[in-house]
Amino acid sequence: MANPVEPAPPLLAPRHQPIAKGYRVEAREEVIQALPIGYLHIDISEIHTGEGKAYLFVAVNRTFKFVHAQLYR
Repeated sequence: MANPVEPAPPLLAPRHQPIAKGYRVEAREEVIQALPIGYLHIDISEIHTGEGKAYLFVAVNRTFKFVHAQLYR
């Protein structure tokens, strides 16, 4: 039995498949749009826990760099 304080051993299998020969990945810059004041980006996610379903609501205001997250059960 492992000691609960020690970290788990690293996985031996690779997380992703190797890139095929001749395949090139081009780096791209992500451009963030200038948004008007009052614009909110809202995400909703359903989370399954041992107690049942829960919903995570996240609102992001990029103008003021403010994030609000709330979990509903």
